[in-house]
Amino acid sequence: MKKIVLVMAILFASLNLNAAKVAGPDENGRLYNTAYFDVSPVGGSPILGTISYSKRIGTYDWSKLNNQINNLKQSATFKISTRVEVPSSIETNDIYITTGKIYTFSSYNEFYYRSWKKPLYQITKWKGKRKDEQVQYLLLTKVNNKAQSSTDITLAKTKKDDFGNRYVNLTLEFTILFPTEASHLEGSKNQFVSNILPLLKEIKIKVAPKSRTYESKWVEPKIYVLDE
Repeated sequence: MKKIVLVMAILFASLNLNAAKVAGPDENGRLYNTAYFDVSPVGGSPILGTISYSKRIGTYDWSKLNNQINNLKQSATFKISTRVEVPSSIETNDIYITTGKIYTFSSYNEFYYRSWKKPLYQITKWKGKRKDEQVQYLLLTKVNNKAQSSTDITLAKTKKDDFGNRYVNLTLEFTILFPTEASHLEGSKNQFVSNILPLLKEIKIKVAPKSRTYESKWVEPKIYVLDE
């Protein structure tokens, strides 16, 4: 009898631990470590969802984007948007925000290409004879709906939500443009896994107070969205 009671106690404890791992909205309807994740296929209806963010590793669950691209049949834009909560230790009204110091920017065909040492389209360019045979990957970062265009670090004015918490809006728009040929579509998926996915994993959100010595004051903030 004692063994049965012990087994039942362990089972209930295990169920409670598993239940604790499921993160839901707080009392104010905020979902932490979460961002909106919208997929907009060219010529199709958008699909609205969420994507998780791990503060421990400091980046998004990019496997979800990878799975979406593996199922793509046409060009599409993936939009990740969230609120970056300003830690209470930062008291300035304006803050510096970055998603990674290793990035630079360049423009091409009226798009901004997030680049790692050289423009992204040069890394991922399809080896075709014509420009329209190229697979193009575009990454645009926006802070408070304003696009970053020349620097990795943005000075942003903080906002306040309905509960008095300060935050800034952060948006990443990742677009993949396929040529019309199906063979190029399949090839681009391999390119994404080998060339692009490892680079996206380097995206890490950090904030610092407006200060001359901000470079020594970076901290990793919490992110959240409102439950809808």
